[in-house]
Amino acid sequence: MGYVNATDAAAWIGAATGTLGLLWDVVKWSRGGARLLVEFMPGMAQAIGTKLGAVQVPGLFVFIRIANVGDQSATISEIILDCYTGWFMRLLRRPATKYSVLVTGGLAELPYRIEPGATWDGHVPQTRFDKYKHHPILILRVKYNGNWKRVTMRVTL
Repeated sequence: MGYVNATDAAAWIGAATGTLGLLWDVVKWSRGGARLLVEFMPGMAQAIGTKLGAVQVPGLFVFIRIANVGDQSATISEIILDCYTGWFMRLLRRPATKYSVLVTGGLAELPYRIEPGATWDGHVPQTRFDKYKHHPILILRVKYNGNWKRVTMRVTL
């Protein structure tokens, strides 16, 4: 029983490498496709550069930056802000308010196709978010390629 012949050893090696190969394919498949990283930066000032220097735009802005760190392109079609009154309502996925974020500036027009390795920047006047700042849980949802990416934020606006 302690002796292993060459055929048994080859069978065990084949079974082990086949299983590892299958697991590696599952890992590659799960990490493939478009993967978005979303940043939400409130309280930002904006300046516009001119020949005479920078001119600050009045008011504060919320900047949204989306980076595609995956290996396929994605089309960003919608950005929604869900406002929850507490964690229990968050678990039930029943927001008190849903707010469609209308972004402005530069490349911000939606829908926007974002290639692998590229970023998308947009900004919203912070006054649009002021009526939602009493909600303790804000979730920014970005719709891309028919999927939703959720980013939970604890934001002090």
